[in-house]
This record gives sequence, structure tokens and C-alpha cells, in this order.
Amino acid sequence: MPKSSTLPRRLQLIASSGVSRIIIALNSVITSFVIIRWQSTDLWGEAVTYLLFLDFGFSIIAWGATPFLIREFSFKPMSIKPNWNGSFWSRSPLALLFIIVILASSLPSEVKPIIIIWTIARYVYHSFESLIQFERKFMLSVIAELLGLAVVLIPVFSASKNLDINTLLLLLTLSMILKALVCSLHFRSFLKFKRPDKKYFIVAFPFLLLTFSAMLQQRADLFCVAYFLPKPEVAKYQIFINFLLFAQFLASLLLSPFSKNIFRLPKKSFATLEKRFMLIGIPLSALCTLGIASILYFLYHIEMSMALYGLGFLYILAFYFYLLKNYELGKSLQQIRVSIFSFVASVITFLLGLLLVPLLKLEGALLAGLIGQLTLVLLYHFKSWSSYATR
Repeated sequence: MPKSSTLPRRLQLIASSGVSRIIIALNSVITSFVIIRWQSTDLWGEAVTYLLFLDFGFSIIAWGATPFLIREFSFKPMSIKPNWNGSFWSRSPLALLFIIVILASSLPSEVKPIIIIWTIARYVYHSFESLIQFERKFMLSVIAELLGLAVVLIPVFSASKNLDINTLLLLLTLSMILKALVCSLHFRSFLKFKRPDKKYFIVAFPFLLLTFSAMLQQRADLFCVAYFLPKPEVAKYQIFINFLLFAQFLASLLLSPFSKNIFRLPKKSFATLEKRFMLIGIPLSALCTLGIASILYFLYHIEMSMALYGLGFLYILAFYFYLLKNYELGKSLQQIRVSIFSFVASVITFLLGLLLVPLLKLEGALLAGLIGQLTLVLLYHFKSWSSYATR
């Protein structure tokens, strides 16, 4: 097929994938904006603590399912259904164990049933992520996310300024249930029981390390902020760091529709792509930082220091310097090395956060996060330099 005829299809894939990923990334941003402007910063700050609790739990429950399955689907396209079912049912005991943890926790008794239902719905919904990405069902993701967003926003818009945390958590849970139902109906042919297999935990373990360490690396600074600072500051930082992470999505946005093809690129083509990717990261990072500053000031009415925006620019840019290194190691089946890098960065971020957040507040948190990002850049490129030196 001529190259000119494939270009529109590639652009369409990038656009649909981009819209899907942008809506997913902006879901929390939009929700936080509406709650802060129509309710209160304190309410969103309190909700963030529950979100962090669930994020931590699901980094284990997921057991690296999405990256593991995408790789398996790419290598074994004739075994998509059995591989997906094997992952879904093998991980289900982890969700049950997390529910037991919730029941035994010190969470308020009136909140526990809501969090348990949220856990079940999130387990089902997020299990379809690998299918959505591999089969490129991006519009399905868009529909599910928009419907879920409406379930939260419409009541918040119409409520008076006395919404409590229990009601907000209930709305978020109903949103997750709707998203799970939409995807379950679309992929209903995949939903067939398969006996859980403990071998899954062994073969997917490197991907668990990868996703768990990545979660810690992205959230370590926020954990410190949630521990040391009052709820309004937690809300502000969560919004800011989410925008930075959303800006990093612009990088993966360009690559995600063709992730399975990247694994098959020859070394020379891969190196060329990496150089171009780093260069385009500089102007994109600057534009994103300017956009974030404008949104926070004009829409959220939140003022941040110039130091925070300067650190934020570097935080975004660092991602462009190691994302394709991540693909490179994944291609050579070195997920454990990737997870070790992320774990080292998360430990550094967390320890620096414990030291810097009490002293420098939000600037200290982001400085700790940036040093964690730069640690990843150094580790990935040191690995590359070492490889060249041994040739």
C-alpha cells in the first residue's frame, strides 16, 4: 500500500488514541476543578487521600496486567481471549484480599461499603484496558469516560455547597460502575470463566514490579504532601502534579497507537526515533508549562510560584529523555531492570520528600519528584553507555 494512503489512517489512529488518553488523563483534572470551584478545596483534598489509598492497592491488584497482556497479544495474537481471561480470573483473589483489607482498616464504617463496590467496579473496568489499547477501541474508552464523568459532574453542579465526602465517594463509585458496565457489554464475548492459575503471577511478576514501582515513583511526593501538609495544600499539589503527568502523556500520546510496532523496530530506526523524540520534547514541555500556568491562574484561581513552574518544565522534559529507553528495555525483556530503576527513583523521591516537604512545602515536594525523574534519566542512559562500552 502506498505511503500516502496509510498516512490518513495513521493520523486517525493518533487522533482517536489521543482523544481517549486525554479524556482519561483529564478526568481527575476536570473533576477536581468542578469540586473546587463549586464545592471546596478541602473536600477535594479529603477525596485525594482515598484516591491514593485505592491507587496503592490497585498497583498490586493489577499485577502488571496491561503491559504484560499487550506484549502477549503482540507476540501471540491467536491467544488473546485465553490470555485475557487467564489474567482476569487469576488476579481476582487479589481484589478479594484488598476487600478484606478495607474491612479490617480504620476507614469510617459508612465509607467501607462504598470503597468495596468501587474496588469491584474498578477491577472490572481496568481489566479491559489492555483490550482497548491492543484492539484500538479508543472511542469505546471515550464514551465510557464521558458517561462516567457526567455521573459525577451533573450532581456536583446541581448540589448546594454542602456536599460531604461520603456523597462524593458514592458519585465516584457510580461513575466507575457505569464505565465497567459499558466495557463489559462491549467485550461480553471475552467474559468466560477460567480457573485461576498461579503461574500467571510468576510470568507477569516483572510487570508487577514495573507498574508498582512506577506508581511509587509518580506518587511518592504526593504521599509526603498528604502526610505533612493541610488538605487545601494537598488538593493544590495533586492538581498541579496531575497536570504535569498529563503533560507527560503528550509524549506517550504520540507512541501509544503503535506500541506493538515499536517493539519490532530495528536498532537504527529506534535510535533515530529516540533522537527526534527528545528534540520535540523541549518545545512541547515549554508549551505545556505555559498552558498549565494559564489554567491554574485563570480557571482554578490558584497561584503557584515561578520556582514551581520552572521545576515543572524540567519534570515534563525529563520524561522525553527516558520513555523510549523504557520501550528499549521492554523489547529486550528487561522489565525487572526497568522496575529497579523506577524503584530507586521512587525511594529517592520519597526520602527527599520527607526531608524537603516540611522545609520547602510544595516546592520541596516537586524538587524531590524532579530529582527522581532525573535519576531515571541518568540510570537509563548509564545503561546505554555501559552497553556501548562493552561492544
